[in-house]
Amino acid sequence: MRIPYRSILSVSLLLGGCGGTGSSLADEAADLHTQSFVDAVEYLSAEGNGALEQWVELRQRLASNFADACGDTFCEGDYSDLQPLELRCAVGAQDGALHACTWALAGSMGRVNPSTGALKTQGKLYSCRLPVSGTINALLGALLAPGEGAPLRRALPGSTGSIYDALGDCGVGH
Repeated sequence: MRIPYRSILSVSLLLGGCGGTGSSLADEAADLHTQSFVDAVEYLSAEGNGALEQWVELRQRLASNFADACGDTFCEGDYSDLQPLELRCAVGAQDGALHACTWALAGSMGRVNPSTGALKTQGKLYSCRLPVSGTINALLGALLAPGEGAPLRRALPGSTGSIYDALGDCGVGH
């Protein structure tokens, strides 16, 4: 969520005599305007025109694609209860240029001690870097465009690989 500079400045002026430590809220507001990179959600929220809704749709489609592919591929290892958690991208604050994207997935495995009935559960987190370049809008366009092939298996902008390939390279399911 982006806080308007005037709101931060007003709070800073009101609290100025409170003897705070470290940087002031006005300094932090100035830092917001000089950021090089922001989260894709922040960028798409500010862009408007349904861009954030497209991001939500992409995440939903990828989760569905993953569920479809899971049983035959990724969900056969020790941590077979895999669930997609979060797709995040760092983008240029001014132009939406992709800097880095990751997709986090988590899995668990549980065992029952047959003698005592005690349960033991272990979990594993995968944070898979996606090989992308271009802009966040190009990513949305490429993966949400009508046509054949699930977004999970489509080539990523600036790459010949897909998110499916990146998950395999990341060790998901091994």
